[in-house]
Amino acid sequence: MGIGGKKEEIETRKVYFEDGKLLREFQVNKKGEKNGFYKQYHSNGELQVELSYTDGIQNGGTAVSFHSNGVKAREANVKKGSHELNQPSILDGEFTEWNEDGFLKKKGCYKDGKIFYVEDVISINEIIEFIKSNPEIEIKIDGFQEMDGYFQLSSDVESESIKHTDLFDGYNGQILTVETDKEGNQTVEFDPEFKERGISHITGEPIDDFFPNLKKPIYQDYYHIWASAIIVNKDIVYHLNKFVEDDVDNGNEDLHYFEQEYVSAVLGCQIDDVIFGLDTFNEKGGIARKVGVDDEFSWEFSDYTKYSEINISGYLNNKKVF
Repeated sequence: MGIGGKKEEIETRKVYFEDGKLLREFQVNKKGEKNGFYKQYHSNGELQVELSYTDGIQNGGTAVSFHSNGVKAREANVKKGSHELNQPSILDGEFTEWNEDGFLKKKGCYKDGKIFYVEDVISINEIIEFIKSNPEIEIKIDGFQEMDGYFQLSSDVESESIKHTDLFDGYNGQILTVETDKEGNQTVEFDPEFKERGISHITGEPIDDFFPNLKKPIYQDYYHIWASAIIVNKDIVYHLNKFVEDDVDNGNEDLHYFEQEYVSAVLGCQIDDVIFGLDTFNEKGGIARKVGVDDEFSWEFSDYTKYSEINISGYLNNKKVF
Protein backbone atom coordinates (compact mmCIF):
# COMPACT_ATOMS: atom_id res chain seq x y z
CA MET A 1 0.00 0.00 0.00
CA GLY A 2 1.19 3.52 -0.74
CA ILE A 3 0.83 6.72 1.27
CA GLY A 4 -2.64 7.37 2.61
CA GLY A 5 -3.70 3.77 2.05
CA LYS A 6 -3.55 4.04 -1.75
CA LYS A 7 -2.34 0.94 -3.58
CA GLU A 8 1.15 1.45 -4.98
CA GLU A 9 1.39 1.38 -8.76
CA ILE A 10 3.20 -1.77 -9.84
CA GLU A 11 4.05 -2.55 -13.45
CA THR A 12 5.14 -5.95 -14.79
CA ARG A 13 7.80 -5.79 -17.47
CA LYS A 14 8.93 -8.58 -19.78
CA VAL A 15 12.05 -9.20 -21.87
CA TYR A 16 12.23 -11.83 -24.62
CA PHE A 17 14.80 -13.95 -26.45
CA GLU A 18 15.24 -13.22 -30.17
CA ASP A 19 12.96 -16.16 -30.97
CA GLY A 20 10.15 -14.58 -28.94
CA LYS A 21 10.39 -16.81 -25.89
CA LEU A 22 10.25 -15.16 -22.48
CA LEU A 23 13.69 -14.39 -21.01
CA ARG A 24 12.71 -12.54 -17.85
CA GLU A 25 9.76 -10.85 -16.19
CA PHE A 26 9.80 -8.55 -13.20
CA GLN A 27 7.79 -5.95 -11.36
CA VAL A 28 8.75 -2.29 -10.92
CA ASN A 29 7.34 0.64 -8.97
CA LYS A 30 6.50 4.03 -10.49
CA LYS A 31 10.17 5.04 -10.15
CA GLY A 32 11.19 2.14 -12.37
CA GLU A 33 12.83 0.32 -9.46
CA LYS A 34 12.42 -3.44 -9.18
CA ASN A 35 9.65 -4.00 -6.66
CA GLY A 36 8.10 -7.45 -6.31
CA PHE A 37 9.01 -10.66 -8.12
CA TYR A 38 11.85 -11.14 -10.57
CA LYS A 39 11.97 -14.30 -12.72
CA GLN A 40 14.45 -15.34 -15.36
CA TYR A 41 14.06 -18.34 -17.69
CA HIS A 42 16.22 -20.67 -19.76
CA SER A 43 15.68 -20.73 -23.53
CA ASN A 44 13.58 -23.91 -23.13
CA GLY A 45 11.16 -22.13 -20.80
CA GLU A 46 12.41 -23.66 -17.56
CA LEU A 47 12.79 -21.30 -14.60
CA GLN A 48 16.40 -20.26 -14.04
CA VAL A 49 16.03 -18.07 -10.96
CA GLU A 50 13.31 -16.33 -8.96
CA LEU A 51 14.07 -13.39 -6.68
CA SER A 52 12.15 -10.62 -4.94
CA TYR A 53 12.85 -6.88 -4.56
CA THR A 54 11.63 -3.95 -2.51
CA ASP A 55 12.17 -0.49 -4.02
CA GLY A 56 15.19 -1.61 -6.03
CA ILE A 57 16.85 -3.61 -3.23
CA GLN A 58 16.94 -7.39 -3.45
CA ASN A 59 15.31 -8.94 -0.42
CA GLY A 60 17.37 -11.08 1.93
CA GLY A 61 17.03 -14.82 2.34
CA THR A 62 17.85 -17.90 0.29
CA ALA A 63 18.31 -17.42 -3.46
CA VAL A 64 17.88 -20.55 -5.57
CA SER A 65 18.72 -21.08 -9.25
CA PHE A 66 18.02 -24.05 -11.53
CA HIS A 67 19.54 -25.84 -14.51
CA SER A 68 17.63 -25.96 -17.80
CA ASN A 69 16.37 -29.47 -16.90
CA GLY A 70 14.73 -28.16 -13.73
CA VAL A 71 17.37 -29.54 -11.34
CA LYS A 72 18.54 -27.18 -8.61
CA ALA A 73 21.83 -25.54 -9.63
CA ARG A 74 22.74 -23.21 -6.79
CA GLU A 75 21.56 -22.10 -3.38
CA ALA A 76 23.04 -19.09 -1.61
CA ASN A 77 22.18 -16.69 1.16
CA VAL A 78 21.48 -13.02 0.38
CA LYS A 79 22.01 -10.27 2.93
CA LYS A 80 19.59 -7.42 2.25
CA GLY A 81 21.04 -4.01 1.48
CA SER A 82 19.89 -0.59 2.65
CA HIS A 83 18.60 2.54 0.88
CA GLU A 84 19.54 4.70 3.84
CA LEU A 85 23.14 3.50 3.81
CA ASN A 86 23.29 3.27 0.01
CA GLN A 87 24.27 -0.39 0.28
CA PRO A 88 23.20 -3.03 -2.26
CA SER A 89 22.23 -6.54 -1.27
CA ILE A 90 25.17 -8.93 -1.16
CA LEU A 91 25.85 -12.64 -0.91
CA ASP A 92 26.77 -13.55 2.65
CA GLY A 93 26.96 -17.02 4.17
CA GLU A 94 27.12 -20.57 2.88
CA PHE A 95 26.36 -21.59 -0.70
CA THR A 96 25.99 -24.95 -2.47
CA GLU A 97 26.13 -25.90 -6.16
CA TRP A 98 24.85 -29.02 -7.95
CA ASN A 99 25.45 -30.36 -11.45
CA GLU A 100 22.67 -31.11 -13.94
CA ASP A 101 22.30 -34.65 -12.57
CA GLY A 102 21.64 -33.33 -9.09
CA PHE A 103 25.02 -34.32 -7.67
CA LEU A 104 26.85 -31.96 -5.33
CA LYS A 105 29.55 -29.99 -7.11
CA LYS A 106 30.78 -27.21 -4.81
CA LYS A 107 30.31 -25.91 -1.31
CA GLY A 108 31.59 -22.63 0.03
CA CYS A 109 30.92 -19.45 1.91
CA TYR A 110 30.63 -15.75 1.12
CA LYS A 111 31.67 -13.07 3.57
CA ASP A 112 30.46 -9.54 2.84
CA GLY A 113 29.93 -10.30 -0.84
CA LYS A 114 33.29 -12.00 -1.42
CA ILE A 115 34.05 -15.71 -1.53
CA PHE A 116 35.57 -16.66 1.83
CA TYR A 117 36.24 -20.27 0.86
CA VAL A 118 35.12 -22.81 -1.75
CA GLU A 119 35.70 -26.53 -2.19
CA ASP A 120 34.85 -29.06 -4.87
CA VAL A 121 32.48 -31.78 -3.67
CA ILE A 122 31.89 -35.32 -4.91
CA SER A 123 28.59 -36.98 -4.04
CA ILE A 124 28.29 -40.40 -2.41
CA ASN A 125 26.95 -41.90 -5.66
CA GLU A 126 29.93 -40.53 -7.58
CA ILE A 127 32.37 -41.81 -4.96
CA ILE A 128 30.92 -45.32 -5.19
CA GLU A 129 31.30 -45.35 -8.98
CA PHE A 130 34.77 -43.80 -8.77
CA ILE A 131 36.00 -46.52 -6.39
CA LYS A 132 34.55 -49.26 -8.60
CA SER A 133 36.19 -47.76 -11.69
CA ASN A 134 39.56 -47.27 -9.97
CA PRO A 135 40.33 -50.40 -7.92
CA GLU A 136 43.85 -49.11 -7.21
CA ILE A 137 42.47 -46.19 -5.20
CA GLU A 138 43.50 -46.05 -1.55
CA ILE A 139 40.83 -45.12 1.01
CA LYS A 140 42.30 -43.66 4.19
CA ILE A 141 40.53 -43.10 7.49
CA ASP A 142 41.99 -41.05 10.31
CA GLY A 143 40.76 -39.23 13.35
CA PHE A 144 41.35 -38.28 16.95
CA GLN A 145 39.78 -37.40 20.27
CA GLU A 146 41.09 -34.34 22.06
CA MET A 147 41.03 -35.19 25.74
CA ASP A 148 41.10 -32.94 28.79
CA GLY A 149 42.83 -34.82 31.58
CA TYR A 150 45.99 -35.91 33.33
CA PHE A 151 49.06 -37.72 32.01
CA GLN A 152 52.66 -38.71 32.71
CA LEU A 153 55.45 -38.77 30.15
CA SER A 154 57.40 -41.96 29.51
CA SER A 155 60.54 -39.84 29.10
CA ASP A 156 60.36 -38.40 32.61
CA VAL A 157 62.77 -39.92 35.14
CA GLU A 158 61.57 -41.21 38.52
CA SER A 159 62.50 -39.10 41.55
CA GLU A 160 61.81 -39.30 45.27
CA SER A 161 61.60 -35.49 45.44
CA ILE A 162 58.57 -35.05 43.15
CA LYS A 163 55.95 -32.72 44.61
CA HIS A 164 52.26 -33.21 43.85
CA THR A 165 49.05 -31.20 44.20
CA ASP A 166 45.47 -32.31 44.72
CA LEU A 167 43.98 -33.83 41.58
CA PHE A 168 40.28 -33.40 40.95
CA ASP A 169 38.30 -34.44 37.90
CA GLY A 170 34.94 -32.78 37.24
CA TYR A 171 33.40 -36.08 36.17
CA ASN A 172 35.07 -38.56 38.55
CA GLY A 173 35.59 -36.38 41.60
CA GLN A 174 38.67 -36.41 43.78
CA ILE A 175 41.62 -38.45 42.45
CA LEU A 176 44.58 -37.50 44.60
CA THR A 177 44.72 -35.82 48.03
CA VAL A 178 47.96 -34.16 49.14
CA GLU A 179 48.83 -32.94 52.64
CA THR A 180 52.06 -31.01 53.27
CA ASP A 181 53.56 -30.59 56.76
CA LYS A 182 55.63 -27.67 58.06
CA GLU A 183 58.85 -29.21 56.80
CA GLY A 184 57.44 -29.56 53.31
CA ASN A 185 57.01 -33.31 53.49
CA GLN A 186 54.02 -34.61 51.58
CA THR A 187 51.51 -37.33 52.33
CA VAL A 188 49.91 -38.40 49.05
CA GLU A 189 46.85 -40.64 48.98
CA PHE A 190 44.47 -41.79 46.29
CA ASP A 191 40.83 -41.00 46.97
CA PRO A 192 39.04 -44.16 48.26
CA GLU A 193 36.45 -44.12 45.45
CA PHE A 194 39.12 -43.65 42.80
CA LYS A 195 41.20 -46.39 44.37
CA GLU A 196 38.23 -48.74 44.31
CA ARG A 197 37.76 -48.11 40.59
CA GLY A 198 41.32 -49.23 40.00
CA ILE A 199 40.74 -52.70 41.45
CA SER A 200 39.51 -55.49 39.17
CA HIS A 201 36.19 -56.91 40.40
CA ILE A 202 37.22 -60.25 38.91
CA THR A 203 40.77 -60.74 40.20
CA GLY A 204 40.80 -58.28 43.08
CA GLU A 205 44.14 -57.01 41.80
CA PRO A 206 45.00 -53.44 40.65
CA ILE A 207 44.20 -52.79 36.98
CA ASP A 208 47.33 -52.37 34.89
CA ASP A 209 48.34 -48.72 34.33
CA PHE A 210 45.26 -47.39 36.14
CA PHE A 211 47.25 -45.56 38.83
CA PRO A 212 49.97 -42.95 38.16
CA ASN A 213 53.54 -43.41 39.27
CA LEU A 214 53.91 -41.06 42.24
CA LYS A 215 57.65 -40.82 41.58
CA LYS A 216 56.95 -38.95 38.32
CA PRO A 217 55.35 -35.55 37.60
CA ILE A 218 51.65 -35.49 36.73
CA TYR A 219 50.58 -32.99 34.07
CA GLN A 220 47.12 -31.58 33.41
CA ASP A 221 46.52 -30.52 29.81
CA TYR A 222 44.85 -31.47 26.54
CA TYR A 223 46.14 -34.52 24.70
CA HIS A 224 45.08 -36.68 21.76
CA ILE A 225 44.09 -40.28 21.17
CA TRP A 226 44.60 -40.73 17.43
CA ALA A 227 44.50 -43.51 14.86
CA SER A 228 44.62 -44.06 11.10
CA ALA A 229 44.23 -46.98 8.70
CA ILE A 230 43.57 -47.96 5.09
CA ILE A 231 40.04 -49.26 4.42
CA VAL A 232 39.58 -52.23 2.11
CA ASN A 233 37.77 -50.86 -0.96
CA LYS A 234 34.99 -53.47 -0.95
CA ASP A 235 34.20 -52.67 2.67
CA ILE A 236 33.84 -48.91 2.22
CA VAL A 237 31.69 -49.49 -0.89
CA TYR A 238 29.49 -51.80 1.19
CA HIS A 239 28.93 -49.14 3.86
CA LEU A 240 28.38 -46.36 1.30
CA ASN A 241 25.79 -48.49 -0.53
CA LYS A 242 24.05 -49.29 2.74
CA PHE A 243 23.87 -45.58 3.51
CA VAL A 244 22.21 -44.92 0.15
CA GLU A 245 19.85 -47.88 0.56
CA ASP A 246 18.63 -46.38 3.84
CA ASP A 247 17.62 -43.20 1.98
CA VAL A 248 18.10 -42.74 -1.76
CA ASP A 249 18.61 -38.98 -1.24
CA ASN A 250 21.78 -39.79 0.71
CA GLY A 251 23.41 -40.59 -2.62
CA ASN A 252 23.44 -36.89 -3.48
CA GLU A 253 25.09 -35.90 -0.20
CA ASP A 254 28.83 -35.55 0.31
CA LEU A 255 31.32 -37.64 2.26
CA HIS A 256 31.20 -35.30 5.25
CA TYR A 257 27.48 -36.00 5.59
CA PHE A 258 28.21 -39.76 5.48
CA GLU A 259 30.80 -39.34 8.24
CA GLN A 260 28.34 -37.44 10.43
CA GLU A 261 25.13 -39.38 9.82
CA TYR A 262 26.36 -42.95 9.25
CA VAL A 263 29.86 -43.47 10.63
CA SER A 264 29.11 -41.94 14.04
CA ALA A 265 25.68 -43.59 14.34
CA VAL A 266 26.60 -47.09 13.10
CA LEU A 267 30.32 -47.54 13.77
CA GLY A 268 30.92 -45.23 16.71
CA CYS A 269 32.13 -41.76 17.63
CA GLN A 270 35.68 -42.76 18.59
CA ILE A 271 38.23 -43.44 15.87
CA ASP A 272 39.42 -46.70 17.47
CA ASP A 273 35.86 -48.08 17.48
CA VAL A 274 35.30 -47.02 13.86
CA ILE A 275 38.49 -48.68 12.63
CA PHE A 276 37.62 -51.82 14.63
CA GLY A 277 34.23 -51.94 12.86
CA LEU A 278 35.78 -51.69 9.38
CA ASP A 279 37.91 -54.05 7.32
CA THR A 280 41.25 -52.22 7.43
CA PHE A 281 45.02 -52.69 7.22
CA ASN A 282 48.14 -50.62 7.95
CA GLU A 283 46.65 -49.46 11.24
CA LYS A 284 48.55 -46.84 13.24
CA GLY A 285 47.77 -44.93 16.41
CA GLY A 286 49.00 -43.34 19.56
CA ILE A 287 48.26 -41.28 22.64
CA ALA A 288 50.26 -38.07 22.75
CA ARG A 289 50.10 -34.30 23.03
CA LYS A 290 50.06 -33.98 19.23
CA VAL A 291 48.22 -36.01 16.59
CA GLY A 292 50.56 -38.32 14.68
CA VAL A 293 53.09 -38.69 17.50
CA ASP A 294 53.67 -42.24 18.80
CA ASP A 295 52.73 -43.13 22.36
CA GLU A 296 54.59 -40.82 24.72
CA PHE A 297 52.67 -41.41 27.96
CA SER A 298 53.31 -43.93 30.72
CA TRP A 299 49.93 -43.03 32.24
CA GLU A 300 46.87 -40.98 31.25
CA PHE A 301 43.44 -40.48 32.74
CA SER A 302 40.38 -38.69 31.41
CA ASP A 303 36.69 -39.36 30.91
CA TYR A 304 36.12 -36.06 29.11
CA THR A 305 36.44 -35.67 25.34
CA LYS A 306 36.71 -32.02 24.40
CA TYR A 307 36.53 -32.57 20.63
CA SER A 308 36.61 -35.46 18.19
CA GLU A 309 37.07 -35.73 14.44
CA ILE A 310 36.89 -38.55 11.87
CA ASN A 311 37.88 -38.14 8.21
CA ILE A 312 37.68 -40.46 5.21
CA SER A 313 39.58 -39.56 2.04
CA GLY A 314 40.57 -41.19 -1.25
CA TYR A 315 44.01 -41.11 -2.91
CA LEU A 316 44.84 -42.10 -6.47
CA ASN A 317 48.51 -42.13 -7.51
CA ASN A 318 49.34 -40.34 -4.24
CA LYS A 319 46.95 -37.50 -5.11
CA LYS A 320 43.88 -36.75 -3.02
CA VAL A 321 40.74 -37.13 -5.16
CA PHE A 322 38.08 -36.81 -2.42
